[in-house]
Formats: sequence, structure tokens, C-alpha cells
Amino acid sequence: DFGLTAQAACPSAVSLAWSAQFLAAGCGDGAVRIYEHSKDFLLAKELRDTNQMINSMVLFGQILAAGGDDSKIRIYDVSQ
Repeated sequence: DFGLTAQAACPSAVSLAWSAQFLAAGCGDGAVRIYEHSKDFLLAKELRDTNQMINSMVLFGQILAAGGDDSKIRIYDVSQ
């Protein structure tokens, strides 16, 4: 059991990789924040190409699909 303190306007959606290596948080400000698991989940990167809320996500291995209020689906490789 652990807690992860998210930044402001976050999260509006979360997804945990099956391997538990990555946790993705979709945010109200349009950012997708990727946390990587070592001993704790640490912020590894922030992806952003919209300022619209991210409200749905699925993380499969290292591939993330995210949908937002702008009706677009974005595909990210979180390992890069």
C-alpha cells in the first residue's frame, strides 16, 4: 500500500502497466505524466500535445493510448 501525490490538475485518469513498471496519470491540464517504478513510483517524463483534459487511458506494456476532451486518441511509447 502506498500513496502517490500528484501535481495540480491531475489525475483525471490513471493506468498501470500490467508489468507494474509504469504508471500513467492523465491530467486536467492536458499533460500525461509517466511514473516509473523502481522502489517507488518516480516521475519519469511528462508528455503534452494538448491543453484539453485527458479523461481515458490504457497502458499495455510500454504503449499508452490516451483520449481527451478534444476527441483525439493519442498513442505514446512510454519507454522513449
